[in-house]
Amino acid sequence: YNAQTGEFSKEVPRPSDFELGTQNIIYVKTSFANACASVTALKININFLAPIVVKPTVLKKCSFDSSASVQFDLNEAIPLAFDQSLNQINLSNLKVEFYHTNNEANIGNSALALPNLYTGTQTLEIAWIRFTNVATGCYSIAEVHLETYLPPKTTLHTLTVCDNNNDGYFEVDLLAEKER
Repeated sequence: YNAQTGEFSKEVPRPSDFELGTQNIIYVKTSFANACASVTALKININFLAPIVVKPTVLKKCSFDSSASVQFDLNEAIPLAFDQSLNQINLSNLKVEFYHTNNEANIGNSALALPNLYTGTQTLEIAWIRFTNVATGCYSIAEVHLETYLPPKTTLHTLTVCDNNNDGYFEVDLLAEKER
């Protein structure tokens, strides 16, 4: 805005989607019936809050009944995803929730949150953990990979060996036998 000429430059095309730096002066023109107008300088200083630093994590379970259906305690992901030494806010000041999708985690609707004891139905699923600062509403999310392992199937295998020196002991290379 040029105060001497009353002219504006660099009009903001979309005020609802305007990027700001840490210190800004924005000039706003307000008019009444296009006849009477005034210009105001808005000084906007932005102080960023400390971020919530989180990282993706993995929870692993073995399905002993050879199905992919196992129960995960999603709370086990919290200390893996959130390292207090990397954060300025205490974990006790955060609300922690789990979601099926990234989009649900970003929305943060508690009605969509997964239960803390979650039953997985596939060998690999991805849940999302959301840490929300209860004082400011700021949040961070991260992936939680839920990996279910099926135990290897074993079959009865008979070894045939020769006692070449008649001492009743047999040497067997078990590593060679695993290939059978």
